[in-house]
Formats: sequence, structure tokens, C-alpha cells
Amino acid sequence: MLTDGTFGPAFRVHNATTANAGSYWPVPEVGVNNRFAGANDDASPCDCLMDEVYLQTPPMDFSTASNPSVTFNIYHDGNFGGGDARMEVSTDGGFSWMMVNYPNDTDGLFTISEGFWQTLVITLFEFGGQADVRLRFVWSDAGSWASGFAVDNVVVGDLEPISLTVERATAANWMAPNFGENYWEYTQIPLTQVAPVKATGVVYNSGLNTLNNASLNFEVLSGTTSQGIWSSPIPSLNSLTRDTISYTTTYTPSTTGLYSVKVSGRDEHCR
Repeated sequence: MLTDGTFGPAFRVHNATTANAGSYWPVPEVGVNNRFAGANDDASPCDCLMDEVYLQTPPMDFSTASNPSVTFNIYHDGNFGGGDARMEVSTDGGFSWMMVNYPNDTDGLFTISEGFWQTLVITLFEFGGQADVRLRFVWSDAGSWASGFAVDNVVVGDLEPISLTVERATAANWMAPNFGENYWEYTQIPLTQVAPVKATGVVYNSGLNTLNNASLNFEVLSGTTSQGIWSSPIPSLNSLTRDTISYTTTYTPSTTGLYSVKVSGRDEHCR
């Protein structure tokens, strides 16, 4: 919804192509033709400033909820100086709204992450027992043109006891002490100097309980052919916290071609 209501809902159903209609908001493709709710101030409905727009849920009954929470994905890149995004909640039929913080954050504002969809979990424990709970995602372009905000995969319910999410993965060592180290080693050097494949995954404990038996699997593929799977333990991970795990496999490419790394999480309690 736009603040003045003149041009109709600011949030539209988009895919990666329609979201970037103005060529200034390149939302990453997830899967094939993934659809999401997005507000883009450089495209329909108005190609205008969006000082404060929001996407709101219908009323929900938390009367019998024990550990209510909301899990969702956002794309929030702060493109061209785009402003803050946050979540608000109402328990009085939408008459008044309050901002809710997500765990381990200080101001409740969603972080900016260029080029990546983020997975966030916001606990709503304090609203358990309420019969009318409404949530809304609020975003402002801060008076800056050519920015946007997207939301996808919104799930409201009791927080899962055990849940592990792999948020990002790359064929490089993000933990290297020198900036840029290992990022270009497979494209900028002779084949004879290639080292074993390294990979990094960012993991998120999106469940209620501490994870003590989790691991990351790193699979190296040459085209579509697997060259092996390697596993790295994840240190004990508290509820709703993240960790970055880098790993060096024992596989060294011996020919030129297209290689990729698939990173997946596993917890022994989920077997």
C-alpha cells in the first residue's frame, strides 16, 4: 500500500525479470521463475517516491500458540541509498502498530545484504494468547530513487524445535586473512597452479533448540558429475544465530571446464 493510496498497492507479484523492469533493481533469481512480493519505486505502479509502504497479513489467531514466530525471506540491498525496512505488529485490529525486533539485533531494522536473499526469523512469543495478531512489512525508499524491497516465503507458526538453514554458499574461502584470496584462483591462474577446491557456507539456526550435532556437506561437481562430498562439523550453534564455515576439499581440478560447489546442512536429530 502507498501512503496516499493514489496509485494502488505498491507491492506487486514479481519475478526477477519484472522486478528489474527499470534496470535498477536486480533481484536474484531463485530456482526458475520464482515469484515474490516486491515494491519497486522505479516501476509500476507509479515510478515515484515510496516514503513508507507496507505489506500486511490478515488477522491471525494466536490463542493456542506456544512459541509463535514468523519465518520469511527478504531481498533488501539498500540500492541507490534505499531506506530502512522493518516489521510491525498489531493486536488491536490494526488500530495501532509497534515495531518488533528480530533476535540478536539492536534496533529492529532489517540488515542490508547486497546480492543475496536473507532468511529471517522473528519470534512472537510475547503475543501468544492473542486472538487477533496482524503483521506488516514496512519499507521506505528514504527519498532515494531506484530502489526496492521484496518479501517471500512467509510462514507463521510455532517455532520448529530443530531447523538448520544454509543462507549462502560460494566456491571460495571467506575466512582467508587477505581480502580477495581464493576468489579468482580458478579463473586467473594456469591450470598447473590450481589448488584444492575451497568452499564457504553461512548457516543459520532457524529453530528453537541449540544445534550440537550439525554439519555442512560440500559437494564438488564438474558439470553435473559429482567429484565427491566432504563434511565439516558445525560448532554448537545457539537458537537464531549464524556461523560461517569454510572448508578445503581434497579435490583439485585437473582439466578446464565448469565446476560448481553444492553446500547443504544436516543435523543428526533430523535423520
